[in-house]
Amino acid sequence: MSVIKNILFITKENKKEFYTALVYYFLHSFLLSVPSGILVMVLFELLKQEPNQTYIFSLILLMALFFVMQLFLSAKANVKASVLSYTVSKSLRLKLGNHLFKLGLGTFNKKNPSYLSSLLLEDIRSFENYFAHGVPNLLSGFFSIIILFIFLFILDYKLAGLLFLGILAMAPFIYLAKLLVSFIGKKHIENRNHMAFRFLEFCQGMKYIKAFNVTKKSKNDLKGILHRYKKSSLQIEMFPGPAILISFIFCELAFLLMIYFSLEYFDKKTLDLPVLITFLILGYRVYDPIKLFMVDFLQIEHMNSGLNRVLNILDLKTLDGKSNTLPKLYDIEFKNVSFSYENEDILKNIDLKFKH
Repeated sequence: MSVIKNILFITKENKKEFYTALVYYFLHSFLLSVPSGILVMVLFELLKQEPNQTYIFSLILLMALFFVMQLFLSAKANVKASVLSYTVSKSLRLKLGNHLFKLGLGTFNKKNPSYLSSLLLEDIRSFENYFAHGVPNLLSGFFSIIILFIFLFILDYKLAGLLFLGILAMAPFIYLAKLLVSFIGKKHIENRNHMAFRFLEFCQGMKYIKAFNVTKKSKNDLKGILHRYKKSSLQIEMFPGPAILISFIFCELAFLLMIYFSLEYFDKKTLDLPVLITFLILGYRVYDPIKLFMVDFLQIEHMNSGLNRVLNILDLKTLDGKSNTLPKLYDIEFKNVSFSYENEDILKNIDLKFKH
């Protein structure tokens, strides 16, 4: 499932709080972008033959006011996001715990114990952390990009379109990085959770490990798990990163292309000097939110891999059916029962029957 679908699914019981947090972050992003527009207005006034100093001073005071408002909204938005993250995570833990309680015993035979325990511990903890910090940063970056581009399109749609071409050129590399994070992230999360579970098991079971004289074997098993976790950690850092870095090159090329055409338009007297200076100042800055957006985007994709594991368990059918019908016969019968421990057969093909 996609990130958006998963987030909407787990926040459906807290819709009001979720949409309130969205509004706060939109307003926060708007107030972050407004000073850029005020700066352009100051620049336009300064380039006039007789600048109005009172007007310029008023704009500076207005910028200071927006700065104070932005600090207030930033604090409120972060508190809202943290409270929402805790509330959703608590609900998800309770829901998952109740669901695991209602599953048939066959489910626990098919799933590794480290898989099930990590759902309640590692995967939801990772979601809680990224949802409280990564998602708000992602939303702020997304809204800031939209607001800045709307402002630039109003000034000159041709030059703004050239800058937007850089974002379109980034899309294939962003999609490639997303696929790499999703693919490698699944293995990385499995190795992380397995490592955490086995390390805890190794520490808690040390006296039994020593009692059965399997210290060397258990230590080698743990060493192999740690090695696999280290390898997957390096892979998730190494492979998606270059795709994102290559995509940033297109931002640089689009900015250089915009400079070339802006100078051409200015030379032909079809572009005003204030607009030219505005694009030279804000044209490169418009990519800053995108770069921050991409870092958080990859983290959210990694979080989504763990969240998918939780939702897959919640999709399993539970044993909710109740029956008061008692069987007439109470015979207990075992057929071809085998059991082994530490690669040693204890029972083999045992047939046994207890009659009522």
